[in-house]
Amino acid sequence: MTITFDFDIDDTMAFQEHFLSNFKQFKRTRIFVTLLLPVMLVLLFLYYYVHDGMTTKLIGFGIFFVVMAIVWMLIIWKSFKKRTLARTRKLLLKNDKDNSIVFGVREMTLNDEGIFVKTPKSEALTKWIAVLKVVKDVNHYYLYITSMNAFVIPLRKIEDSVNELDSMIEKHVANVVSC
Repeated sequence: MTITFDFDIDDTMAFQEHFLSNFKQFKRTRIFVTLLLPVMLVLLFLYYYVHDGMTTKLIGFGIFFVVMAIVWMLIIWKSFKKRTLARTRKLLLKNDKDNSIVFGVREMTLNDEGIFVKTPKSEALTKWIAVLKVVKDVNHYYLYITSMNAFVIPLRKIEDSVNELDSMIEKHVANVVSC
């Protein structure tokens, strides 16, 4: 089967969002950044407590530190992934001339041998055994060939071929996950 579609920034960003939502290192970094300021505020509070004892001024600092820590955790937890994705998008668009091999029309031929991807500037064959897992969500297929890299197939752009693609993937890949 052969599918042809225009791969654009939205498809790339969908993969980036999916990847960040499931990448353990990103989750650890997000937790670290979220907890960094509150831990520093607690240490600062303890430092003043050890040197000055409990004073009215220190109680005011404690309340201020707690409020700051809560506000920080709420803001950072919600915005960290959004900011990371926004920076990635900006970087990709800024280097648009360098990314012409990433974006644009691509033709994917999936057969018993593997996945053959052809763009105006490149051609590559990946055998089915190299596909570690396939994740399908509402809008995309992600055919992972490493833990950080995948072929992204936007389902909205190949509506006529989705059933045929489903059966081809089920035939050749054991690890298929639906989100």
